[in-house]
Amino acid sequence: MLTKDLLRVSRAGGGYHPQFADRGDRPLAAKAIGVFRRHVGDARADLDDALADLEAEADDFKLARGFASLLDREAVFETAAPLPPARARRAAFEAAM
Repeated sequence: MLTKDLLRVSRAGGGYHPQFADRGDRPLAAKAIGVFRRHVGDARADLDDALADLEAEADDFKLARGFASLLDREAVFETAAPLPPARARRAAFEAAM
């Protein structure tokens, strides 16, 4: 499900009608998937920059942003740190006491 700001609707006929993605939008969806695949293991900022580029080149930035949002929701992001975050928090908390 998309957030309200990413919904594409028309107001024809006195009501709201959703504008669904169709077969013609598959190339944009494939590009969005490719961006995520190419940035596995990269910094989140690099992925965000690539997604911003995709939005800029897309004919429908809201559709590009919607595809990215759906992919982002299913992605797993990990922190690469010399210490596990829980251990670092515990050490900082204990040092503050």
